[in-house]
Amino acid sequence: MNTFLILSTLAGIAAGAAFKPLSDIISVKLLKNRKKDFTKSNNDGIIHTIISAVLGGAAGFFSGFGLFFLFVLAILFIGNIVATCDIQHRIIPNETILALLAVKLVFGVAALLGAGDLPEWNPLLSLAGLAVLGAVFFIPSFMGNKVGYGDIKLAMAIGFCVELMPALWAVCFMGVFVVGYGLVQQNIPFVRFFKMTFPMGPFLCAAQIVSLLLYSNM
Repeated sequence: MNTFLILSTLAGIAAGAAFKPLSDIISVKLLKNRKKDFTKSNNDGIIHTIISAVLGGAAGFFSGFGLFFLFVLAILFIGNIVATCDIQHRIIPNETILALLAVKLVFGVAALLGAGDLPEWNPLLSLAGLAVLGAVFFIPSFMGNKVGYGDIKLAMAIGFCVELMPALWAVCFMGVFVVGYGLVQQNIPFVRFFKMTFPMGPFLCAAQIVSLLLYSNM
C-alpha cells in the first residue's frame, strides 16, 4: 500500500468520524423546523460515528485523493443527516434530497468537462436510475407496505446520484444490511423483525456508498 493511499484512507476515516457531530448540527435545525426534538443517544451516536468513519475510510482507500473522493464524502455527509433524522423521527428532509441532486449535478457537470478523476457521467443513466429506484420503492408502497414517500424520494435521488447499475446494487446491499441488522437483533424473532417498521434511510445511504465504490473500481 503506497503512502498516498494510506493518507487518503486515514483522511476518509477522520472525515467520516467528523461528519456525525457536524451533521447533528444541521439535523437539529432541520428537525426544529418541523417542530421535532433532537435526542442525543451516546450508544447510537458511537455506532453511527464508527459506520461513517468506516465508509469514509473505504472512500479514501478505493478512490485516493481527488474529486471522486470529494464526491463520495459529500454524499456520505448528506447520508449522515438523513440517517439521524430518519432514525429519530422517521423523517427524510426534502433539503437532503435536493442536496443529493445538487451534488450530483455539480460533480456530473465537472465530469462532462473532464475534470480530475471523476468517472464519465451519462445523464440518461442517472435518469434511468432515478426512475427504476423510484419504481422499486413505489410499488410496495402502492401495495400497502410501509414504505414512506420520504423513502421513495430518497431512493430516486440516490438512483440519480449513482446511476443505474450502482443503484440496483444499492438495493441489493440495502437488503443485505437489513438482514444483517435483523441477525444482530437477537432479541427479536426473525419473522417478527420483517413485520416491523424501521428507518430505511440509513441502510440505503450506506448501500449507495458501498455500491458506488465497488462499481467504480470494477
